[in-house]
Amino acid sequence: LQVEHLVRPDACLFFFFNVPATTEIYTRSLHDAVLSCQRLQQATAQRLSRAQTTPNSQLTPASLDECAMPDSKGITLLERAASRATWTARGLQATRRVARTIADLDDSNELRPEHLAQAIALRSPLSE
Repeated sequence: LQVEHLVRPDACLFFFFNVPATTEIYTRSLHDAVLSCQRLQQATAQRLSRAQTTPNSQLTPASLDECAMPDSKGITLLERAASRATWTARGLQATRRVARTIADLDDSNELRPEHLAQAIALRSPLSE
């Protein structure tokens, strides 16, 4: 199963599922699609309100320090997760980028520990 997505200029997101021997297009209900578009537009507006023109996925390490710097609790959370899963610096940066996006979707200027926790949970399971 291969999943592709297409973002239209109006920020609506549609998913196309390419299944071998058959191609089907699944769409959410119109109501859910409208809500998703609104959340994406809100997150983009949040990012632009910080005068950040670069998408979160393309933030440099220096830019991450400006707009995705966790507080002391967040740093502790990241350090604990990174040491248990032996993440690289690149892995930590990727987690911070995802957390910044989660914060934008939450309409938050601050990167809070709950945003980091959700980003950490989206990564592969921590090693025991």
